[in-house]
Amino acid sequence: MNHRQLGRALSVIALVVSIPAIVACSPLSAAKSSVDWMRGALEDSPVGDVDESYGSDFDDWVIVHFADNDDYSSKDAFDQLFDTETVADEALWEHEAGLIDGNEFGTGSYDIYFVGEDRATMWEVLEPVFDDAPLAWTSVELFDGLEDPAPTLISPEL
Repeated sequence: MNHRQLGRALSVIALVVSIPAIVACSPLSAAKSSVDWMRGALEDSPVGDVDESYGSDFDDWVIVHFADNDDYSSKDAFDQLFDTETVADEALWEHEAGLIDGNEFGTGSYDIYFVGEDRATMWEVLEPVFDDAPLAWTSVELFDGLEDPAPTLISPEL
Protein backbone atom coordinates (compact mmCIF):
# COMPACT_ATOMS: atom_id res chain seq x y z
CA MET A 1 0.00 0.00 0.00
CA ASN A 2 1.50 3.35 -0.99
CA HIS A 3 1.32 6.58 1.05
CA ARG A 4 -1.68 7.91 -0.89
CA GLN A 5 -3.71 4.74 -0.32
CA LEU A 6 -2.68 4.64 3.33
CA GLY A 7 -3.78 8.28 3.76
CA ARG A 8 -7.19 7.56 2.21
CA ALA A 9 -7.64 4.45 4.36
CA LEU A 10 -6.82 6.40 7.52
CA SER A 11 -9.21 9.20 6.48
CA VAL A 12 -12.04 6.69 6.00
CA ILE A 13 -11.31 5.07 9.37
CA ALA A 14 -11.27 8.47 11.09
CA LEU A 15 -14.60 9.39 9.49
CA VAL A 16 -16.24 6.11 10.49
CA VAL A 17 -14.97 6.42 14.06
CA SER A 18 -16.17 10.04 14.37
CA ILE A 19 -19.74 9.50 13.09
CA PRO A 20 -21.15 8.36 16.49
CA ALA A 21 -19.66 11.46 18.14
CA ILE A 22 -21.12 13.74 15.47
CA VAL A 23 -24.57 12.16 15.78
CA ALA A 24 -24.48 12.39 19.59
CA CYS A 25 -23.87 16.15 19.39
CA SER A 26 -26.41 16.92 16.68
CA PRO A 27 -29.63 18.93 17.21
CA LEU A 28 -31.53 15.79 16.19
CA SER A 29 -29.93 13.96 19.10
CA ALA A 30 -30.88 16.81 21.45
CA ALA A 31 -34.46 16.73 20.17
CA LYS A 32 -34.60 12.94 20.66
CA SER A 33 -33.29 13.41 24.19
CA SER A 34 -36.06 15.94 24.84
CA VAL A 35 -38.68 13.57 23.43
CA ASP A 36 -37.33 10.74 25.60
CA TRP A 37 -37.46 13.01 28.64
CA MET A 38 -41.04 14.03 27.80
CA ARG A 39 -42.11 10.39 27.48
CA GLY A 40 -40.65 9.72 30.90
CA ALA A 41 -42.28 12.84 32.30
CA LEU A 42 -45.66 11.81 30.93
CA GLU A 43 -45.30 8.38 32.53
CA ASP A 44 -44.55 10.11 35.84
CA SER A 45 -47.02 12.92 35.18
CA PRO A 46 -47.65 15.05 38.26
CA VAL A 47 -51.23 15.60 37.16
CA GLY A 48 -52.24 11.96 37.10
CA ASP A 49 -52.90 9.44 34.36
CA VAL A 50 -52.32 10.73 30.85
CA ASP A 51 -55.50 10.18 28.84
CA GLU A 52 -57.89 12.34 26.83
CA SER A 53 -58.62 14.41 29.95
CA TYR A 54 -54.91 15.17 30.46
CA GLY A 55 -54.57 18.87 30.99
CA SER A 56 -58.32 19.43 30.94
CA ASP A 57 -57.99 21.66 34.02
CA PHE A 58 -55.20 23.62 32.34
CA ASP A 59 -56.68 26.91 31.21
CA ASP A 60 -54.06 29.46 32.27
CA TRP A 61 -51.31 30.44 29.87
CA VAL A 62 -47.93 32.13 30.10
CA ILE A 63 -46.44 33.38 26.85
CA VAL A 64 -42.82 34.56 26.95
CA HIS A 65 -41.83 36.87 24.08
CA PHE A 66 -38.40 37.59 22.62
CA ALA A 67 -38.93 40.48 20.16
CA ASP A 68 -36.57 40.83 17.21
CA ASN A 69 -33.95 43.50 17.82
CA ASP A 70 -30.47 44.56 16.69
CA ASP A 71 -28.85 41.72 18.68
CA TYR A 72 -30.96 38.79 17.49
CA SER A 73 -33.86 37.76 15.28
CA SER A 74 -36.69 35.43 16.24
CA LYS A 75 -34.91 32.64 14.32
CA ASP A 76 -31.75 33.26 16.39
CA ALA A 77 -33.85 33.10 19.57
CA PHE A 78 -35.34 29.80 18.44
CA ASP A 79 -31.85 28.40 17.90
CA GLN A 80 -30.44 29.69 21.20
CA LEU A 81 -33.28 28.92 23.61
CA PHE A 82 -33.73 25.15 23.23
CA ASP A 83 -31.92 24.35 26.48
CA THR A 84 -33.76 27.12 28.33
CA GLU A 85 -37.12 25.79 27.13
CA THR A 86 -36.19 22.31 28.35
CA VAL A 87 -35.17 23.65 31.78
CA ALA A 88 -38.39 25.70 31.97
CA ASP A 89 -40.55 22.70 31.15
CA GLU A 90 -38.71 20.54 33.69
CA ALA A 91 -39.15 23.24 36.35
CA LEU A 92 -42.90 23.39 35.73
CA TRP A 93 -43.17 19.58 35.96
CA GLU A 94 -41.10 19.57 39.13
CA HIS A 95 -43.42 22.15 40.74
CA GLU A 96 -46.53 20.45 39.32
CA ALA A 97 -47.40 23.83 37.82
CA GLY A 98 -47.84 23.10 34.11
CA LEU A 99 -45.93 22.28 30.95
CA ILE A 100 -44.64 23.75 27.73
CA ASP A 101 -47.21 23.82 24.96
CA GLY A 102 -45.07 25.00 22.05
CA ASN A 103 -43.32 27.90 20.40
CA GLU A 104 -43.42 29.98 17.26
CA PHE A 105 -41.35 32.54 15.43
CA GLY A 106 -41.53 34.68 12.36
CA THR A 107 -43.95 37.39 13.46
CA GLY A 108 -41.28 39.78 14.71
CA SER A 109 -40.73 37.78 17.86
CA TYR A 110 -40.04 34.33 19.20
CA ASP A 111 -42.82 33.21 21.54
CA ILE A 112 -42.89 30.28 23.96
CA TYR A 113 -46.23 29.01 25.27
CA PHE A 114 -46.81 27.35 28.65
CA VAL A 115 -50.09 26.04 30.00
CA GLY A 116 -51.17 25.14 33.52
CA GLU A 117 -53.70 25.74 36.27
CA ASP A 118 -52.33 28.98 37.75
CA ARG A 119 -50.57 31.58 35.59
CA ALA A 120 -49.08 33.44 38.55
CA THR A 121 -47.51 30.26 39.96
CA MET A 122 -46.26 29.31 36.52
CA TRP A 123 -44.52 32.68 36.09
CA GLU A 124 -42.99 32.40 39.59
CA VAL A 125 -41.41 29.13 38.46
CA LEU A 126 -40.48 30.34 34.97
CA GLU A 127 -39.11 33.82 35.75
CA PRO A 128 -35.77 32.70 37.26
CA VAL A 129 -35.27 30.27 34.37
CA PHE A 130 -35.77 33.00 31.78
CA ASP A 131 -33.73 35.51 33.79
CA ASP A 132 -30.79 33.10 33.27
CA ALA A 133 -31.53 32.56 29.55
CA PRO A 134 -28.86 33.41 26.95
CA LEU A 135 -31.21 36.06 25.51
CA ALA A 136 -33.27 38.64 27.37
CA TRP A 137 -37.04 38.21 27.21
CA THR A 138 -38.90 41.34 26.14
CA SER A 139 -42.36 40.73 27.60
CA VAL A 140 -44.56 38.10 29.19
CA GLU A 141 -48.31 37.73 29.00
CA LEU A 142 -50.35 35.90 31.65
CA PHE A 143 -53.68 34.70 30.27
CA ASP A 144 -56.81 33.41 31.98
CA GLY A 145 -57.60 31.23 28.98
CA LEU A 146 -56.35 32.11 25.52
CA GLU A 147 -59.45 34.21 24.89
CA ASP A 148 -58.63 36.48 27.87
CA PRO A 149 -59.40 40.01 26.61
CA ALA A 150 -57.05 41.65 29.14
CA PRO A 151 -54.01 39.46 29.91
CA THR A 152 -51.52 40.70 32.47
CA LEU A 153 -48.49 42.14 30.67
CA ILE A 154 -45.11 41.92 32.39
CA SER A 155 -42.05 43.84 31.20
CA PRO A 156 -38.51 43.08 32.37
CA GLU A 157 -37.00 45.35 35.00
CA LEU A 158 -34.37 47.56 33.43
